[in-house]
Amino acid sequence: MKYRLLQILGTIVSVILICFSSPVMAETYRLGVPKDYIAPAYNKLFDALEQQDLVVGRNLEIIPIDLTGFESEEGKERIRQEIARECDLFFTTGTNLPIMAAVELQSPLLFISLSGPQYLLPSSMQENSTGFYRDTIEVLFQKTVQFLPEERRKKLGLIYFRGSTVDFFPPSYIETCKKLGVELIIKEYADTDDIERVMREFKELSVGAVALFPPAMREHEYPELIKWQKRLKLPIVGQNRIPILRGLVGGPAMDSSVFFPKVAEYAAKMLRGRNPSQLPVKYFSSKYVVNMQTVQLLGIQIPQNILDQAEIVP
Repeated sequence: MKYRLLQILGTIVSVILICFSSPVMAETYRLGVPKDYIAPAYNKLFDALEQQDLVVGRNLEIIPIDLTGFESEEGKERIRQEIARECDLFFTTGTNLPIMAAVELQSPLLFISLSGPQYLLPSSMQENSTGFYRDTIEVLFQKTVQFLPEERRKKLGLIYFRGSTVDFFPPSYIETCKKLGVELIIKEYADTDDIERVMREFKELSVGAVALFPPAMREHEYPELIKWQKRLKLPIVGQNRIPILRGLVGGPAMDSSVFFPKVAEYAAKMLRGRNPSQLPVKYFSSKYVVNMQTVQLLGIQIPQNILDQAEIVP
């Protein structure tokens, strides 16, 4: 009888331990993001968070937040309250940083952004915010122009997906290029099948190259871009190392396989309670990457001073 009681007690203890160790009982963290986001940066962060043992659908919930209506005081208050109530951390790319500043968000905020005055947060937000800055838009355009041979620098195209947040920036891009002595022609595409039309129009306009500025592209559309770069012999200058490895000609690029694990490390710490003020804002500068196979295929000559400092990929 005593042995039987011990067996029952042991079974009860085992069941209790299993219940408390079950993933069902694990804490779920809530990461807020802008509703209807398009930039590949969001999915890259979600993937990188898995290495921090934060998995969407298991212990990480993605909370979409509607940022429209921020111009009014009522809209600002709604956004502040919704993020405070629904999210442990809000993450955004730089295109939405001006909105966060206008709202004066006081909840924990993590960002990745270009540098520049338009992306600075007010001092009232800095205690609860941190993130990663890249080059300024002026520096990126300058590096893009310098990447090209002299005869291709006077006229550039810029392609972006219709509906992306790049919609807000063409006037500043055009003005920046004008200061560099470059004519910038900007065109949008509606879907993957529309990329051919835009690339052919750029070719007819005799642009020297086509530039990509994130978050202008959707990840699955790079193969189509690379296909038309090859067919039209029209180089596409990118800012992400991985598409360059896949066939873009090159450019001042960031290595997302290195960058996003660092962003995910910050996100994991903040989701688990670390104060953002304990995590310093960091700065990343782009580095030239050149796909020599594509260079030879297109028959263009990259300046030697760029090749001397670039990572050359076969």
